[in-house]
Amino acid sequence: MDARRLEQNQTVTASTCIFGAGAAGIVLALELEKKGKSVCLLESGGHFLEPAIQSLYEGEVTGTPYNLAGSRLRYLGGSTNHWSGQCLPLAEDDFTSKEWIAGSGWPFGARTLQPFYEAASSVLGLSEEPESSAESEALHSLRLPGFQTDKIRSRPLRLGEHFRKELEKSLLITLYLYANHKAFRFDNDRVREAEARNDQGALFTVRADHYILATGGIENARILLDQERMQQKIPDKSGLLGRRFMEHYHSPLAILLSRQNSPFQRFQQADSMYYVLSERTDRLGFFAPELALRESAQTANFRIQLGHPGAFDSPLSEFEADLLTTLPAWENEATAPEHNNSSPKIKKFLLYSIVEQSPDHRSRITLSDRVDRHGRPQVHLHWYMNDLDKHTLRESISLFGRSVALSGHGRIRFLHEKEVYVMGGMHHMGTTCMHRSPGQGVVDENLRVHGLTNLYVAGSSVFPTVGHANPTLTILALCLRLVDHLSRVGDG
Repeated sequence: MDARRLEQNQTVTASTCIFGAGAAGIVLALELEKKGKSVCLLESGGHFLEPAIQSLYEGEVTGTPYNLAGSRLRYLGGSTNHWSGQCLPLAEDDFTSKEWIAGSGWPFGARTLQPFYEAASSVLGLSEEPESSAESEALHSLRLPGFQTDKIRSRPLRLGEHFRKELEKSLLITLYLYANHKAFRFDNDRVREAEARNDQGALFTVRADHYILATGGIENARILLDQERMQQKIPDKSGLLGRRFMEHYHSPLAILLSRQNSPFQRFQQADSMYYVLSERTDRLGFFAPELALRESAQTANFRIQLGHPGAFDSPLSEFEADLLTTLPAWENEATAPEHNNSSPKIKKFLLYSIVEQSPDHRSRITLSDRVDRHGRPQVHLHWYMNDLDKHTLRESISLFGRSVALSGHGRIRFLHEKEVYVMGGMHHMGTTCMHRSPGQGVVDENLRVHGLTNLYVAGSSVFPTVGHANPTLTILALCLRLVDHLSRVGDG
């Protein structure tokens, strides 16, 4: 339904009201429908990208530069409309507390999410086909000291388009397009109703038993922070609302020089950027450090992926040719005259480091003095890179290079500092972090806002820490766990 057709001050009712129809909102609605629950699903945009609506994502940035509007999409399906489809669960130790990472530790372990990861994989239609012999051989042949070799399943899925017919045919889900959150109204510790407005300014009310914010890692915080302006402040005892904004740092840092018969040669180019382990282009290979190595080096988590060297490619220097002779298996090749950029004996890969940003209260979302065209304060993001983040970026490639050298499979060449850049992965996490204690988190282990009985937050904003894994699969696993929780607590 087009919310622009609603009359001023009209009231709609449902068992559950969900703001945001991206990955989290759509899956929540469809799974609640299976439980026999009626759902009011509100989406700010329409079926396609519209500049005027997309402009609602604009805001201010300080600290490390960031593209606030370009990293998100405001229409049905949300940011899955430019999603690469990479799906990977968090590592088991990502859930544990680490004394060298302040604020680390989830309120439950990996086993709690395991059945929901499996269900989320099914929702996304991820292939469960066994490894091919080539893939298995590649995984087992590339054993680097201190690192594990693994793969990322990939299925770019536009969830709005993919589930559109299901949403439209549903007898229990009412999807309102061009509908924006305005305010929650409380009766003591309970949301009484939510006030919304369509894109033309008409106000309407939603009354439900449960309310879920699923508007993304930035907007979730923005909406809750804006409640104070509405004189309906969220009872945040932790002081962490909007804080601990986290991303995944993406940075090309070095060139890997690999000899012809090295196991690295098993990697095949999948696209213009990354390499895969076999003929399966939907499974990207990567290398992740073991916990003992990270603890010894005092780093956050990270992974290394192989990419095409492209503009970073250059002929081998005499020094590099000499260096390669330190590998006995390369002696004949390394001293051969054809040591140049076109030599088939040496294959080059660009090494990308994808690094976990550590939780830091200085990296945060606040409200700007500027307002959007609906009169709501814009976001002010201060993206802060702390010393641990910088240390992990540096150590990630040094540790990997040392491991490659020890394995005898190659050498790495660091990029010149002028060639190195650091950007985010368009993953917005941590601004409404989860913790059992209301003094240390915004939401509890069931994603319920501390101090309120029927308001929940879904999405990567609840992550206490983020590992190196792309967040979508974990977002959906948490959503499925929330549906399970809501089905047990009942309505009313």
